[in-house]
Amino acid sequence: MKQYIITALAGLMVSCGQNSVKPQTSLPENMANETIVEPSSHGIISVNRRGNPNGRTVILIPGLASSADVWDDTVTVLNNFDLRIVQVSGFAGVEAFQPDGHYTDAMAASINEHLNQYPGRDAAVIGHSMGGFVAIKAALVNNTDIDELIIVDSLPFLAEMFMPGSTPEQAAQTAPIMAAQMAAMPRAVFDNQQAAGLGRLVKTRAFIQTLEAWGKTSDQSTVAAVMGELLAADLRADLSNLKAAVTVLAAYDEAMGVPLLSLEALYKAQFEAVPVHKIHMVEDSFHFIMIDQRDKFLSIIKQALTD
Repeated sequence: MKQYIITALAGLMVSCGQNSVKPQTSLPENMANETIVEPSSHGIISVNRRGNPNGRTVILIPGLASSADVWDDTVTVLNNFDLRIVQVSGFAGVEAFQPDGHYTDAMAASINEHLNQYPGRDAAVIGHSMGGFVAIKAALVNNTDIDELIIVDSLPFLAEMFMPGSTPEQAAQTAPIMAAQMAAMPRAVFDNQQAAGLGRLVKTRAFIQTLEAWGKTSDQSTVAAVMGELLAADLRADLSNLKAAVTVLAAYDEAMGVPLLSLEALYKAQFEAVPVHKIHMVEDSFHFIMIDQRDKFLSIIKQALTD
């Protein structure tokens, strides 16, 4: 298990995608696919709005160093929903942006700001990895319009997975040091390190080359800073305040070297304070569940969104 998580951590920083977007200042009355919503004033995200503008609103947030393209299959299947597909600045070829404070705080604030500017209906947020963490942060904001969360292979205290045995205090001290080391690496070394872990992120071998190519277009400083934030943070104490219902999809494969029940227990313990939640263990999958187990993934999220 230890070797698995160390290798996965190396690759986690290069999730996927390359999808530059151009802002548009307003939406047409009858929205067409691929309409671009004006980026938030925070400058940290832009949003591609697709699907049915009269359907239930679903916001999709990709993972660290990822492109919005990771949701392509999901968007095709959920085309009856009002889809808001997020691209984060600094990832996958999009120009980097330096927020005043934490990146993940700026992302979460931007999600709520987007909903204020472009109101939706019964808004749900689907977030993968970093996107899942940001989704939780966004849903914890007072007076948010977010009604439901679907968290894809992410945890409120990520350090428990990647730095086993660390207390929140230890993680908060160690993570910034790791982030600084990542940011200071020569770019070639950084890229090689990330590429070394990609085989532990996705079982679908044909996708690995895509991940490697796309990861090289992400801003190194942004990736390192956000990774540091994720490993330093612990949201567990706040989860009892969540008003949104939560569905969690957790990846599992025998190659992880840990019993299924042990990994399931970790997820149950971390999310136990959420008032309304379900946890689905998705077997035969690594981190990119939407790639490795596409049909199972889509079945679970469609059920969650229509219950």
